[in-house]
Amino acid sequence: MFIQVAVPVPGLDLLTYAVPDGVATPKIGARVVVPLGTRVVTGIVVEVDAAPPAGREAPNADAGTASAGRRTPNVKAIREVLDPGAFVPPEVVALARQRVEARAAHNFEESDRLRAEIEAAGWDIRDEADGFRLVRHR
Repeated sequence: MFIQVAVPVPGLDLLTYAVPDGVATPKIGARVVVPLGTRVVTGIVVEVDAAPPAGREAPNADAGTASAGRRTPNVKAIREVLDPGAFVPPEVVALARQRVEARAAHNFEESDRLRAEIEAAGWDIRDEADGFRLVRHR
């Protein structure tokens, strides 16, 4: 099983990680601890049942990961699942991903509409040079 994780590192897209055998699949929006180079960071799951990276060396490359009795090169395993459920609601994650696509397509009216939906759900979305950050309303 592979998941895609957003990590708080400028300039990095979503990264693919393996969920080790015996570890429950984290929910979309859950926080997970993942290795990244020589560091360990906390990221947010944005997709489950992701396809493994095809034909390229992943930024989080490892010698191999056991999965369903076979080895998948270049994908590291998550270290820990911090939340049994979603830390960020899956609906908010989906809205944020749609907003990224709308902004990339220069559809700012749709982007603004999605921002309003995210805010109505109790979250702020803050645009940054390398993407965005979701912050819960206080």
